[in-house]
Amino acid sequence: IEAVGVEDVARVAKQYFKPANRTLARFVPTEAPDRAEIPQAPDVASLVDGYVGRAAVAAGEAFDPSPANIDARTTKAALSNGTEVALLPKQTRGDTLALNLQFRFGSIDDVTGRDAAGGMVAAMLSRGTTERDRAGITRRLDELKPRVSINGGSQSVGVGATTTREHLPELLALLAEMLRTPAFPEDEFEQLRSQAITGLEAGRNQPQSVASRALSRHFSPWPKGHPWYMPTLDESIEEMRGVTLEQVRRFHVDFHGAGVGEISLVGDFDPQEAMALLEKHFGGWTSPKPYVRLANPAYSPE
Repeated sequence: IEAVGVEDVARVAKQYFKPANRTLARFVPTEAPDRAEIPQAPDVASLVDGYVGRAAVAAGEAFDPSPANIDARTTKAALSNGTEVALLPKQTRGDTLALNLQFRFGSIDDVTGRDAAGGMVAAMLSRGTTERDRAGITRRLDELKPRVSINGGSQSVGVGATTTREHLPELLALLAEMLRTPAFPEDEFEQLRSQAITGLEAGRNQPQSVASRALSRHFSPWPKGHPWYMPTLDESIEEMRGVTLEQVRRFHVDFHGAGVGEISLVGDFDPQEAMALLEKHFGGWTSPKPYVRLANPAYSPE
């Protein structure tokens, strides 16, 4: 700043302030301008006189999130098949609640080499049941307005959902239908598999995807076929191309079921009603293959 002189300013002005770069505006006055008239603002009290707002939304309660209070407010129980249940009823804004289901099944000998089929089962659960097709499921979800996510693999299937107190019975019925009676339509399976392969191919030249897979493979001691084995990209694509609809259907029959797992409910609900609904939909559904936790010893790559 101290080194700048008048000649520098003149030089820069001459370089940039050229007529060809100029935008010129002219104001031409008229004898009778036609302007928009802005009326005087009305009295606010007159505007809101007689206004009736919407019904008040339940505000919920001031909840202490300390571990001690959570433990004291939580009721633990179990379904008749052994599935553990944790219930934490509390007043929430808008009478909302959160639901999580996690069911586990199978041993290392049962699931080895079947990871692709297990993952496809979870992805297919929302694409049609014996009672309704994918569009029917979507319409029902639109009516209930929940947020639902389903995930799973070779040894588990999980559901996370949020809804309101009034829709809990209907949502549990729909989730039970999706989990227990999927139809596995062939056209949906082919579409899903094609999308999965396209997604894998898209990551071939993405640095984040390549680096993530390389890092996982570096720290993975598991042999090929093991549920925790990290395949190369080409192996993943080959595996996805090789999985069949019959393998997916067979995996669901052989493994899916409750018995070992957890269900949690937090929010605005009646505990007795919730337990009755959970028992009705999942208490008699047990996995044919008992769950055996896979050992995960510490591993230090050379």
